[in-house]
Amino acid sequence: MKTEFEIKSVPFAWVLPIRQEVMYPGKSAELANVAGDDEAIHWGLFVSDKLVSVISLFNSLKYGRSLQFRKFATLVTEQGKGYGSRLLQQVVDYGISEGYTVIWCNARISALGFYERFGFCQDGDGWQKNGIDYIIIKKALR
Repeated sequence: MKTEFEIKSVPFAWVLPIRQEVMYPGKSAELANVAGDDEAIHWGLFVSDKLVSVISLFNSLKYGRSLQFRKFATLVTEQGKGYGSRLLQQVVDYGISEGYTVIWCNARISALGFYERFGFCQDGDGWQKNGIDYIIIKKALR
């Protein structure tokens, strides 16, 4: 059976609870905020009108005219169903259509295999923040 889904722009207020629940369970929602959220593009993937995955897009100059995505989160109960993959592919397609040269993010090292399947590669050395290991990943779009 095919599951129907829809990806669309959503208000920041809808993104924050999923970010907090998935990325910072049991901790303050303030940890889920990032500088620039008020200027970012926030997308959500809906399944049967339920928001299950979110991602936020930011203009960046780190790699020329680049697109950074941050706070990419899928509800734990909905992980492993391909929703995150669909949302990330939409973001990559958007980056290409808007003429960005590179797409990148500060990825959790535990998710590196997921990003490598989309052609992302590591850039530089990793670091740790709040007990979590990170690495910058990037993908050339042209």
